[in-house]
Amino acid sequence: MPIIILILIINNVEISNFNYLFIAPLYFIIVVLSIYFSFINYKLFIGNDHIVKQNGIWDIDKQIIEIHKIQAIKTSQLFWHKKPNIGSITLCTAGGNITFRLANFEQIKQFVNIWLYQVESSQKSWNT
Repeated sequence: MPIIILILIINNVEISNFNYLFIAPLYFIIVVLSIYFSFINYKLFIGNDHIVKQNGIWDIDKQIIEIHKIQAIKTSQLFWHKKPNIGSITLCTAGGNITFRLANFEQIKQFVNIWLYQVESSQKSWNT
């Protein structure tokens, strides 16, 4: 998108003398701030009965899963993520999948074991 805008500015005869060099640093600052706020707001909260995934830059989205409603749990770790010990988790429910990427893989495996035990031993109905 920025390249298209820059090409349109350059090709426009009326503003060809316009100094557009300030656009690149301004764009860089906006992108860095967006990535920073996205990183700060990307969290997974784990409670006794609920899991909450939070993400977003300005409009923060929260997805809540009740642990007893989990149908399947998938974990994955790419080979270049083995040394830093990071991986991803996908929680499958009837309402869709929720994926959380790049967390500590040892902690992921511990939580998966706890959640699977809670799902299997829970007496709660999906209707509640």
